[in-house]
Amino acid sequence: MPPRRAALQSLTRPQSVDDDAFDIIWPASATRHSERHWTPVDTARQGARLLCGNQQLRVLDVGSGVGKFCIVGALTTRSHFTGIEQRLHLCQTARAVASEHAIERVRFLHGNAGNLDWSAFEAFYLFNPFQEHLNPYDDPIDDTIPLAEHRFHAYVRMTYGKLMSLPPGVRVLTYHGYGGRFPPDYACVARERSGTDFVTVWTKVEP
Repeated sequence: MPPRRAALQSLTRPQSVDDDAFDIIWPASATRHSERHWTPVDTARQGARLLCGNQQLRVLDVGSGVGKFCIVGALTTRSHFTGIEQRLHLCQTARAVASEHAIERVRFLHGNAGNLDWSAFEAFYLFNPFQEHLNPYDDPIDDTIPLAEHRFHAYVRMTYGKLMSLPPGVRVLTYHGYGGRFPPDYACVARERSGTDFVTVWTKVEP
């Protein structure tokens, strides 16, 4: 079996999946920041299952990078995953990998999550997507977007506002949080140790 196909097949086994072995489905240029900026494969698999269970949800990954969480989620759950990413070259890489391996129930958008209608989704993934703006000189992904602390705070406020506007029943998965707090009408419904933190699921409850 070709190595890339074997890497994808490894998701179907219960054993832990090595990130270096799994990341060969992406070009080497896309994986040099994998350890710091992309979700670990075991965490992506664990988090997607915790978020979606056996449901068919429409999931939005905010700041999807090369699409690792979305691809793992689409291959291990019944849900549909959309990633939105500001860096065009990362979005193009994610699309190319999904197309090459005919991965269904996944798509990637180039743009700013603040300009997207979040009401089109029933679940969300936030892997500390704005942290890079607080440490712009500490291993940034690249210099193709402006990084600044004031942008971090603006994105956190945007996310809080988007979460407030969503209807009861939506679910949000966090890994290392998102930089802010959740609105008071969100409750933590699941929390499991994973990787270097916890995967935590929040849901918006009735007022």
